[in-house]
Amino acid sequence: MLGNQHEVVLVWAASVARQAALRKARDAAYGLSDEAAPDDRLRAWDRVSAGFVTGGITQIMTPLPRTVYGPPDWETADLTDWLDDSPPGQHT
Repeated sequence: MLGNQHEVVLVWAASVARQAALRKARDAAYGLSDEAAPDDRLRAWDRVSAGFVTGGITQIMTPLPRTVYGPPDWETADLTDWLDDSPPGQHT
């Protein structure tokens, strides 16, 4: 990979629904929300990663077609390809 030798990229592959659930669980772990069960593993991860991170950004990206959470192709994609938890192309 080309780039800076001091940068690390961490990619979490998840559907939008799973990403939202993760964010809710993280908020609950910090006592910021009661919409989900708190998951203390998220606080533990934050402590570990804080030892390595000196700055950065978070980007949530839309999966490309034919990837794990992406639609089969752009022509047949609709919003449910990103918003529900069904496997791509198998929406309820």
